Amino acid sequence: MTSKVSLCTVYRDLESIKAAGIPIVAYPGTSGGYEIMENAASSKRKTPFCHRQASVV
Repeated sequence: MTSKVSLCTVYRDLESIKAAGIPIVAYPGTSGGYEIMENAASSKRKTPFCHRQASVV
């Protein structure tokens, strides 16, 4: 699935997520990407994102 957002927006959102204390892992390469670390307890964290934004991440 692809989404039409700018690379700048992606990096800005990733920095905001990291600043909120949510651990992110990065996978290099053409099939790589970013994801919230498996052991992160998302239900215990409060993020500054609305439901739609959080689902994109």
